[in-house]
Amino acid sequence: MLDEIKIAANHRHSFASVTGIAQYGTRWQCIFLLASVLNEIRGGLRKSEALSEIYDRKFFNVQAEDLVPYWSAEATTREPRWKTLIAWSRKDMVERGMMYRLPRDNWDLTGRGRDFYQMALLHCRAGKVDVARCYLWTPKFKSFTAGEHYKGPHLDHKRPLDVYKDTCWLSILDTI
Repeated sequence: MLDEIKIAANHRHSFASVTGIAQYGTRWQCIFLLASVLNEIRGGLRKSEALSEIYDRKFFNVQAEDLVPYWSAEATTREPRWKTLIAWSRKDMVERGMMYRLPRDNWDLTGRGRDFYQMALLHCRAGKVDVARCYLWTPKFKSFTAGEHYKGPHLDHKRPLDVYKDTCWLSILDTI
């Protein structure tokens, strides 16, 4: 394991630079959450199973605003926003060759996706990624991901008001 950490620490590319998505941003955090669950399952999961795994393991730090559907889904799926974020991360991963596009409703990592996840995990475990900045992750997931480099929830960054841009004004009004 120490050799793997040394390799990861010396690797030129971070998970963020490989995927082209800003490290620590909402999309990056969701990609990592999804990759973490899918990495353990060979053969893939259905969307509902992947979302259940993330929720049941308490990896996504679900807040009240995450449970509200996007306005565009209010009359159709009523899917909570956090689930939509994870679904968008699947799209991001497919576009980057990290997940298979087909078959329908089979969410599975490609070899490239597994390699990227392993590299990112090693970066976390080597202390090269500050998991305290990952506001969508629970302390449980941060501890799993970073091990001894996670110093506890008292140092965690607060969730920004604009995770869901259309609700940020509501959050501001709640503080007045």
